[in-house]
Formats: sequence, C-alpha cells, structure tokens
Amino acid sequence: MIRDARCKDAARITEIFNQAIPSGFAVWREQLTDQTEVAGWIDGPAPRQAVLVAESASVGGAKRIDGFATLAPFKTGPGWQASTELSVYVAAEARGAGIGGRLIDAICNRAAEIGCATVVSAIDAANTGSVALHERRGFVCIGVIKCAGRKAGALRDVVLLQRLPLSSSAPVKIKYAPIT
Repeated sequence: MIRDARCKDAARITEIFNQAIPSGFAVWREQLTDQTEVAGWIDGPAPRQAVLVAESASVGGAKRIDGFATLAPFKTGPGWQASTELSVYVAAEARGAGIGGRLIDAICNRAAEIGCATVVSAIDAANTGSVALHERRGFVCIGVIKCAGRKAGALRDVVLLQRLPLSSSAPVKIKYAPIT
C-alpha cells in the first residue's frame, strides 16, 4: 500500500535515507540525517511537495515501511510552478520487489494532481539501476551535467530525466525559443 507519510514514519524514513549515504551515490552528502529533518519534510510540505511511503505487512501482520518517495520544487520562483523533482528510496532488504516503480508512479500521479506538468529526476550517472528504473516508468534522459557535485571527495556527474506529460488530459507541447 502506498500512502502519505505521517510524522510517526520519520524514524523509518530516516533509517532508509541514511542507508543510501555511506553505501553509494544516491545521496550526495556525508552527514547522516536525523528524525527532526525528516519530520520537517513530512510535516511542512509546501506547494509542489509531498512524501509518500510504501507500506507492507511484515512477520506477524505488523505494517512495515519499505520505501518512500518525495516531491520537491525543481527550481524556485513563479515561472517554475509546472515542474517538480522526485526522489525515491527503497530499503536495502526490500529492493527488487517492484516497490521503487510503484512509488515513482504514485508520486508522479500526485504531481499531476497538484498541477505539475512535468517531473524531473537527477540521478548520479553511476547509478545505472535507478536510471533504468526511471526509464521503465516513462522517464527520458534529457541530459547529463558533468562535475555537478561532490561525494566522497570526487566530482560526480548527474543524469537528468524527465517524465512528460503527467496527465493525458493535459497534453503539454514543448516549444523551444532560440538562444540568440
């Protein structure tokens, strides 16, 4: 089941997010997060923001959070209201069960519900599994930013992916203005 995150989910979301910090390049930061930071993501979402969790039954029937997805503004300012950025994280022990794909679909549906025309995802170029997952969910690569950030003292490249349009009821036509 996928649902909106609640403040009581902050401990598990923190645990899942912190798994990604030392183990790879999904998160470009060295410091672990804490429940206070995560509770802020959940408790105070602004426009174009959301946090969803994937919940499943564990041994004994108790519910367990296996992953989460977030929406955050891609860029700030009034001209960027049509776009938002997603992030998705799945607990190490729950990977390979389709949870990431279901979270991506659900968060993209949420983006459409709140009026966004497009969702962008920025993924470390070495994270080919995540790039492939996004592509299977309808995202297309729109570019690579070389040396976009640092992790573990090394410059990292980021792949930008975009899903467009989000809703068949609101088709989006892209027109590019020439740069002069």
